[in-house]
Amino acid sequence: MGIPYFNKFIFKHYSTSLFTPITLKTTDNVIIDGNSLCYDILSKVRKCSPFAYNKYYKQIFKYLKTFKDKCQNVGVVFDGVYRKEFNTNQAYSDNDTQQMPLLLQHTMINVLEKLEIRYRSAAKEADPLCVHLANKLNAYVIGFDSDYYCYHIGKGYIPLKYLDFTTLSGQLYCYKTLLNVYKGLTMRCLALLPVIMCSVGYDIDNQQALGLYLKDNVHIEKKTKKKYNEWLTGINDGDLKEIEILTNIWYLLHWLKTIPNQSDCDSTTIINKFIINNPSLFNLFWHKQTIDNTIKQNKIVNLANMFLNPSDIKNYGTKYENQIPSYIMKLFLHGRLDSSVIQLLMYRHFTCQYNQNKEHQHILLPLFSMLLNYLHQRPRIDCVQFIYTDVINNVKMNYEMENCGEDLFEKRKKKSSEKLLYVYRCLISPDDNREDIKNKLLNNNFIHDDHRLWLLLMRYWYKTKTETKISNHIYLFGFILSYLTLNFLDTFDNDDVKEDLMIKEPLLQYSINSFRKLSESKWRQIQCKIPDIDWIKNEEFNNQIYYVEQIYKNILLVRQVHLHCKSKEFKLVPANFLSNIIFAFHADTNKNVKQIWKEMANILNNNPYLMQLTKEMYQFITV
Repeated sequence: MGIPYFNKFIFKHYSTSLFTPITLKTTDNVIIDGNSLCYDILSKVRKCSPFAYNKYYKQIFKYLKTFKDKCQNVGVVFDGVYRKEFNTNQAYSDNDTQQMPLLLQHTMINVLEKLEIRYRSAAKEADPLCVHLANKLNAYVIGFDSDYYCYHIGKGYIPLKYLDFTTLSGQLYCYKTLLNVYKGLTMRCLALLPVIMCSVGYDIDNQQALGLYLKDNVHIEKKTKKKYNEWLTGINDGDLKEIEILTNIWYLLHWLKTIPNQSDCDSTTIINKFIINNPSLFNLFWHKQTIDNTIKQNKIVNLANMFLNPSDIKNYGTKYENQIPSYIMKLFLHGRLDSSVIQLLMYRHFTCQYNQNKEHQHILLPLFSMLLNYLHQRPRIDCVQFIYTDVINNVKMNYEMENCGEDLFEKRKKKSSEKLLYVYRCLISPDDNREDIKNKLLNNNFIHDDHRLWLLLMRYWYKTKTETKISNHIYLFGFILSYLTLNFLDTFDNDDVKEDLMIKEPLLQYSINSFRKLSESKWRQIQCKIPDIDWIKNEEFNNQIYYVEQIYKNILLVRQVHLHCKSKEFKLVPANFLSNIIFAFHADTNKNVKQIWKEMANILNNNPYLMQLTKEMYQFITV
């Protein structure tokens, strides 16, 4: 849910009385809100593009390894699938949010697996499960969500924003300290704070109506009001909405502590009395929705109880009251399946981020057929709705599931190599649909599987690319340079340099490990020639990279469902996929292919292995 401006209200208004300094020790257990950590890392690595997954990987690894080394037990929980109950987007100023890179969570999961840190996905929002696990394991919760101030967390909550990742020193909040500030307030009524603030909504008219009600029903001494108003003037730059919401939070806390018999009644009784005694306030809840009062009342009770006794939902019912297949749900809850797959099963739609090329969604159609067929729903669903975030009207793409080919679920019983071949087949573009071309792409013994996925992915993009004013060779050479750098140059081995080892062409028949033959000095000569570009403001250039990123994400989804075991022979690591280096040729838009080749040779120091690899990759992708 989230209460906008509540982080600001709590930390700036009551920082001295609500927080105590803490340094985590080797005897401490922690549960980390994974999405909060993703945003925190994003804010700390701002000076690079959203495609610099190698930099994100290093930062995530550094942070999580510190937790691993300095705490007894560490767990990470990610958000699941949910439709926002409340629209709070327009009022979030205390979280300086930005679009999360598409593959950032997958990058974090790669780090968690490497460090052997346990992680999982919540069924819906992460915070109830974080609190549930923390109370169960006697652990601290680490995140940055204003809801945590209203939860019953035994050990306490440490906001990420104020945590030093080097020493793991920060500020500890415990709900009891807030109750001490507002004498008479109990957890049963504190749980109503986020419910009321979110239910009323965040447009200025609703907040003004709430403010009028509270000011008429709360008596606060003039001295206390004056002190609060002085504080408000000091931290606000004239934002009327922020002033209204911060003032309502303050009045609401004062009002909630006056509710009689808090200690003697359960939350349901308190809420029922609250509704009977405050009908005008109750009418503000979800006022733009046509909801029966009984349903409203049940929603308030359920939401309040979530803060008092947080837990997690183990399964979902789909739109047609079918249970999601147990193996799918198990994969999802254990963090092995992207939430968009569950979103598909629940709501029959798939959301495409950025300005997605519609052709690239065809990769997912057989997968959708596979999942929806398994449900045996009635009435039968023969279409999936793709939602493009930059289009006002939703875009529907209809297809007949029975035309999607073989019984894909039977493939779950087949060998891993056969499943892998199916994943590869998803990247065959319409232009390559001839049998002889397909065989050449899928069964070429001179292409090692270390490279095949990336090559097929790049070829699919090249064959279905969206035309722009910029030559696609500019992008292609950037992608190739990024791949070479991340998978070859970054893997040199100082202790085992075998420069006299001879390998025969084609070089793509060898694994990535076979090329650990550049000495550190040679790598540095090449490294200094590769431009380190933070970001470019060319929309067309960025869109092409978004397209490739989305194709990669789509193939990741196919892999997760189809190869749901931890397959060693098919690993997707975003940190080895994209980096800032893709912008290497962004200034060469007026150069022809020959001139770009010359620039590529200059950057790679004319290294024979890297130039031959570039040539073979270019031919595979373009011919």
